[in-house]
Amino acid sequence: MGYSYDAASGRLCCDRCGKDGGVRRRNCPVGYCPAWALCATCWKDGEVKSAWLRSHVDCPERMAEFEATRKVTV
Repeated sequence: MGYSYDAASGRLCCDRCGKDGGVRRRNCPVGYCPAWALCATCWKDGEVKSAWLRSHVDCPERMAEFEATRKVTV
């Protein structure tokens, strides 16, 4: 998955609204899945923040499975 950048300014664009500038990558709490690029306005939206939290519910389990598999194959 890639991020969108404004062609003129080269700044990162929000994954939700497309705004460029003031956008931050919101990383997975355990580092398992790709980060979301969200502007401050979208991040303050309760629905967006709830969706972000829900999307990471299974990440600790999946990261543990990945680590266990990696140790076996290495």
